[in-house]
Amino acid sequence: MAVSLGTLFCPNSSTKISTKYMGALIVVDKIKDRNWSKYIHDWVMFYIKKYRKEPTNPEQLTQTLGGCIYHLAVRCLDHIDFGPIQLPSTIPRIRVWKGKMIKVFSDMYMDTNGKYGAYSVKDLCDTCYSGTSNTRSEHVAYDDTLKNEIVSAIGDIVGEKEAISSSYVAIMKGEEKKVCMKAKDLVLQVVQDFLSNQIGSQDTIKISSSG
Repeated sequence: MAVSLGTLFCPNSSTKISTKYMGALIVVDKIKDRNWSKYIHDWVMFYIKKYRKEPTNPEQLTQTLGGCIYHLAVRCLDHIDFGPIQLPSTIPRIRVWKGKMIKVFSDMYMDTNGKYGAYSVKDLCDTCYSGTSNTRSEHVAYDDTLKNEIVSAIGDIVGEKEAISSSYVAIMKGEEKKVCMKAKDLVLQVVQDFLSNQIGSQDTIKISSSG
C-alpha cells in the first residue's frame, strides 16, 4: 500500500513517501475498510487546485502536478475521438490502458506543433463512462431542457410544445443518456421539418440540441 500510494495513487513532488497517509497504514487489518477511492480523489483535487494557484516560474522547465496522473491521462484519452480506433469499453479502465498505450495515444493526440488537440473531444454519452450511475442521474436535466429548446428556437409557433415535451419525458424516462440525446435531436428535427413544410420558407431557424 505504501508503494502503491507513493508511486501511483497519491504521489507528490518528492521522491519520498508522504507521511500524510502513513497513519492509515499502521493498523493493517483496517486498511481494507478505508475509503481509498475518496482519499485518492481528494488528493488529486487538492494538487490540481495547488497547481493552478502556483505562479509560473520562467526559470523552471516544468511544474509538478501531484495525484494520480494515470487516472487523469486515462480519463482524458477516453474522451478523445480517435476515429476508427475504438478501444474496449471495459470497466475498470486499468484492464484496457496497459503498457505503453497512454504514451502512444498521447503522441497521436499531439498535433504537428507539439500541442495537444489533434482530434475532437467526445460527448460523455459517447464514452465508456456513459453507462455509469453518474450519467444516469442526469436524465432529468435532459428531459427538462427539451421544452426550453423548442420555445427558444421557434417561440410559440407550435402550440403543442407542452404535449411534445411531456410525451418525450414519459417515453424516455429511465433511458440512458445517449439514447435520450438522440431522441431529443430527433424530436427537434421533426418539429423543424414540420415548420418548414407549414411555413414554406427556406429561412426557418434551424433547431439544434444544446447537448
